[in-house]
This record gives sequence, C-alpha cells and structure tokens, in this order.
Amino acid sequence: MKTTNQFVDKQRRSIGLLCLLSVLLLGARIKLTHEFFMLFLIWNLFLAFIPWLISQSLDRYISQLQRKELKWSHHGILLGATLLWLAFLPNAPYIITDLIHIRHIQGPWLIYEILMIASFGITGTYLAFQSLREIQIILQWAGWLPSHLWKRMFSLLVLCLCSLGIYIGRVLRYNSWDLITQPQSLLRDMVRLIGFPRQNLSAWLMIASMSLFLCLSFIVFQKQTTHHDTSKIQ
Repeated sequence: MKTTNQFVDKQRRSIGLLCLLSVLLLGARIKLTHEFFMLFLIWNLFLAFIPWLISQSLDRYISQLQRKELKWSHHGILLGATLLWLAFLPNAPYIITDLIHIRHIQGPWLIYEILMIASFGITGTYLAFQSLREIQIILQWAGWLPSHLWKRMFSLLVLCLCSLGIYIGRVLRYNSWDLITQPQSLLRDMVRLIGFPRQNLSAWLMIASMSLFLCLSFIVFQKQTTHHDTSKIQ
C-alpha cells in the first residue's frame, strides 16, 4: 500500500497550518495577558500527534512489504501497532473537551478563548481522522477489512471506543499509560461504569453524544477526502 507524495504533502501542510493557527492564538494570549495557564494545550496537542505518528510509521513499514510476503510475524507487528495506536487515539479528539475551561473566562476574552481552544480541538480531531483513515487503508491492504462494510464498522467501533476513552480521561482522569501503570483501578471503574448503567446515565450521555459527534464528523470527513485517496492496494 503506497500513498502518493502529493497527497501526503497536502495532508502535512494542512496539519502544519492548523498547528500554526493554534500556536499563534495561544502565543498572542500569553503575550497579552502574561498568563501561562493554557500552556497545557501544547502538551495535549503533542499527545494528539502520537496516534498520527504511529499510523505514519506503520504505513512506511507496510510500504516495504508485498501482501504475498506477509507472515505471521508481520501480522503480529500490525496487531501490536494497531492496539498501541488505539490506546493513544482518544488523546487527539480529547482536546475538544478542553472547552470546559472557558467557564473560568469572563468579559471580551470569552470569544477569543473559545476560538483558541476550538482551533486546538479541530487540529486534534483532524489528526485523529487522518490516522484512522490511514489505519483503515493499511488494514484493508493486509486483508483484515475485506469490504467497505467492514471498514465502516471498524471506524464506527473505533470512534465509539475513542469516546469512551475521552470520558475515562476527562472525568475519571486516567491517561493512556494507566493501562499499564494502573490496570486494576481502571478495570474496577470500567466494571462500575458498564455494570451499573442506570447509576451512570450522565456518563453514558456524554459517551453517546461524543460518539455521535465523532462518527458523523468522520463520515463527512471521509466523503470530502475519498476522491483524494490515491492509495494503491496491492
């Protein structure tokens, strides 16, 4: 599976422009207010890049292979990289929820803060969608997603899990690496969340609404980018 350099360059330029806008808005805020509270957005944007970088690295790895050359070891690497990508993916659209911080803002700065945080959120979501699209292409090439229906089901499932991950991060305050450092605590909270849905209606409302938002947004994103998909599936 190979992606043309022209499309990759266009994708990277779009990401660069979105990042530039976000950083400029944040830099202007810091310059004018001398407050550094919103610097956490830079860290969140860095985390948003991780799943995109994983998908890009996996694409370069797979591009060196032919489908007929795939062995069990290659499928194992593909599975491990995909699971790692999935663990970090919620960090990308998670930035949207940083809009909760505008409750601390008053006066004429309110609109500026909304636009600034939204620019980071849009950038993170764009990175998530680009990496999901790339993973779809890779898994289709490897034979894991044999039809359009499988691709659609995979993307919807991933985005619903992503919404669950956003809730885990925003409300339960876990991080991606807590899957390794605090697996038992995370598992207990998941059992409570899934086992007692009536006691967690607000949680499921957040997860469902975020899932709907991400799924519909990704469908629109795909429709806008499908005709640019010049990937070659060998």
